[in-house]
Amino acid sequence: MLFDPAQQAAIAEVADPAHRGRAYGVVGFASMIGIAFAPLLGGVLLDTIGDHHAAMWLAIAMIGGGQTVCFVAFVRRRTTRHPATPRDTHPHGPG
Repeated sequence: MLFDPAQQAAIAEVADPAHRGRAYGVVGFASMIGIAFAPLLGGVLLDTIGDHHAAMWLAIAMIGGGQTVCFVAFVRRRTTRHPATPRDTHPHGPG
């Protein structure tokens, strides 16, 4: 809930207006898949790693690192496709 306004604004900015509904649907589906599979993944990690707390935190950090790599790749792809103009970088326009 906390990230919904920012997430919706990012989708509106990135998605083609003709396909914006599909983009919202894909992001919503991905969010629900994450919510559905997180307990399963957590249980598998706990059964596999057991009582080794450092290994559990390392596994969680690796998942977060993978998400970070995907986010950076998305941002780079987005900025190369749509470079910023002076109007985009200054809130009151150029000058």
